[in-house]
Amino acid sequence: MSNPTPVYQFTVSVDTKSTPARYTICDLSGTPTSGNVNVTELNTMIMYTLDDDSNDLQFVGPLVTGDIDNDLTYSITADGQTIIFVDSDATTENICMKLVTAPKKNVYTSQDPQIINKKPG
Repeated sequence: MSNPTPVYQFTVSVDTKSTPARYTICDLSGTPTSGNVNVTELNTMIMYTLDDDSNDLQFVGPLVTGDIDNDLTYSITADGQTIIFVDSDATTENICMKLVTAPKKNVYTSQDPQIINKKPG
């Protein structure tokens, strides 16, 4: 039997009245924390969810540095409220992630241009 994938969960509050906006990360008990995670197992999942006070915002992506082998992946839920990172723990490195949010009412999405892949030949 394999071990379950480790999952770390945090809530994020964004004070947009501060300049620059101030992000507060809390553990699930509501205690402020750095949000740092020491990954020691394959495919560790790290989730940051906007709290109710910040639900007029949505995640639009992270700024990631230090991911030398690009072994950190992320996805954002359809409602933009949670960003989920998966770290393969394939390489010893210190990865820095900055969470990026934007007001829901000020995020614009284009029409859906398509890329059609066809095998040569």
